[in-house]
Amino acid sequence: MGKARVGSQAARLFSKEAAPARSTSRLGRPPAARPGEQITTSIYADQVLALDRTCLDLRGGNGWRATRAELLRALVDGFLKSKPDLSAVRSETDLANLVGSRLKG
Repeated sequence: MGKARVGSQAARLFSKEAAPARSTSRLGRPPAARPGEQITTSIYADQVLALDRTCLDLRGGNGWRATRAELLRALVDGFLKSKPDLSAVRSETDLANLVGSRLKG
């Protein structure tokens, strides 16, 4: 039997040499501006379609390649910054009407 060969990647893992420098271009998601948490939620099909249309409108209008997540985070941030009076809100519909009226100005 011959000697077992270790691939070059594995050999580098166990060597004492410094790791090669990484390139400045990074793939994937950019670093977050603040700590975040990943959540899972359900939204209606028409809401997904509206988010996608908005993303396409933004791309066509000004070139910003927005994602659904960016739009949702922006909506939540805008809602939180507006500090609405929630005393009369008793349902999701009430909240949607309140937010809609604030967005219309």
